[in-house]
Amino acid sequence: MTVARRRSQGLIIVAVLALLTACPVGPYSKAYQGDSEAEQQIFQQARRDVYPDDVRKAPEDYRKVTLAWPGVIVSAEVDEDRPQFWTIVVEHHYWDWIEDHSVQKARAFLSPRGEGRFVCHAERRAMLASDLVGAMTVSYARPLGMKDQTLHAACIMRFFPRDWYATDVMEYGRGGQGLKVLRVPTK
Repeated sequence: MTVARRRSQGLIIVAVLALLTACPVGPYSKAYQGDSEAEQQIFQQARRDVYPDDVRKAPEDYRKVTLAWPGVIVSAEVDEDRPQFWTIVVEHHYWDWIEDHSVQKARAFLSPRGEGRFVCHAERRAMLASDLVGAMTVSYARPLGMKDQTLHAACIMRFFPRDWYATDVMEYGRGGQGLKVLRVPTK
């Protein structure tokens, strides 16, 4: 075998390995970063270390801060005063911001715990309010303050279908504290 032939075989092996590392085969996990370029930009700028209870204690401190909060939509309706907006009630859930790709459909293992409900005022999209209930959301929130003991925020929202998340796989608090595995994820 000539040196040139060995070199070309070596290059082929390196190229195949490079392709395989770029396209994972089998189960893998990756950090959530957003989908579109616009979401990736806002996700990078948003604070994920400030939670709803922090804002409830001092809403004025966070009025000009964009926060990223994961949760599940409890209700959605057209805003009475501004029909181009939704009023969406979200139940906050802790999330480790990891997408898990394996045999199960769920990609996000939200904790069943969180920091309560908050209201998002978000621009409407061409979908039914009933389709939003039960969906997961990442809400990029700018707190507006408290109204009737409920935290309100102006939000840009990313929606995920009901089968994209599970709340019965892992339980944990802020920063993963008190992690308990509740079940092994399967289909």
